[in-house]
Amino acid sequence: MRGRIIPAIFICALTLGAAVAMGQGGSQSILGKWLSKADTPSGPMDIEFEFKQEGTRITGTALIMGSSYPVSNVQFDGSRLTGELLVFGESYRISGNLTGGKLSGNWEQAGGDAKGVWSAERTGSAPAAGSEALGSWNSVAVTPGGEFRAILEISQQGEALAGNLTSDMGTLPVTAVTFKDGKFHFEVELGGTAYAVDAELQEGVLKGKWAPVGGGEGGDWSATRRDAQPAPAAATVTASVAGVWNAVAESPDGQLSFQMELEQTGESVSGRLVAPDGSITLQKATLKGDTFSFEVDYLGGRYRIDLTLQGTKLDGKWTEVDGTETGKVSAQKKTP
Repeated sequence: MRGRIIPAIFICALTLGAAVAMGQGGSQSILGKWLSKADTPSGPMDIEFEFKQEGTRITGTALIMGSSYPVSNVQFDGSRLTGELLVFGESYRISGNLTGGKLSGNWEQAGGDAKGVWSAERTGSAPAAGSEALGSWNSVAVTPGGEFRAILEISQQGEALAGNLTSDMGTLPVTAVTFKDGKFHFEVELGGTAYAVDAELQEGVLKGKWAPVGGGEGGDWSATRRDAQPAPAAATVTASVAGVWNAVAESPDGQLSFQMELEQTGESVSGRLVAPDGSITLQKATLKGDTFSFEVDYLGGRYRIDLTLQGTKLDGKWTEVDGTETGKVSAQKKTP
């Protein structure tokens, strides 16, 4: 008798697993109570289970013949789920899909012959609007000074959404949080200025724009759900020198004005210097922290330039490689 009950238990508990996976993927919200009908060797069985949001995770329990069974190791790739459950020393596998508001799929005993099908329908009320935005997100805002990375936490408070944003500047509350029809909005005050973010959920990724509240220049913004691996406690700002810079170098012969046209991938930088007498390709260009360094060949000599990035300004010096000449260099980033 127990051998026949175990498959049913597995089916229902992993039906719960389906819900957990769907919640993590954000493509379907399945929080709440469901009734599962499992096809077992001893006939159909009804099992009730419930899904809840707990911080950055969605958890659940399946109530089967008065006993509660948790689900673990559930994977979801956006439409398909798989999972495993150990019950009374036996392991079971399940796969399934959420279609038209209903859960359905197949189960099988690992290393055994027992298998069957399962399905589930919601018995409680649907989750509150905006549940797809709940949880923890790694966000990136593209700014003139580089990428601003922060951890965004969204939670449910009654019928409303709330949250906070954690970065090098500390943890700040986000306000005016809404999520409807795939469109996400929140506001945050940073450095005395209020900013708004508007984005859309596209295949599990939030993509949109940030801008000062009331108008002004902004930039791209995106966020992805944090995975199960530990993430940094605080976000960091990745410096960037990409763009066009108006520069001036002091030399024994006077000031030399030129432009720097730069592209950047991680710490690697490429580009050229453009002067009235032609252009010069940068060599050994790197950006480490806020220090930007490169070398150029000019009028038969090689020169090294070391600059410090401060917002939209670069300040430093040039030095003759294999020589003694040196001088100051400064640059201002050109606005679009």
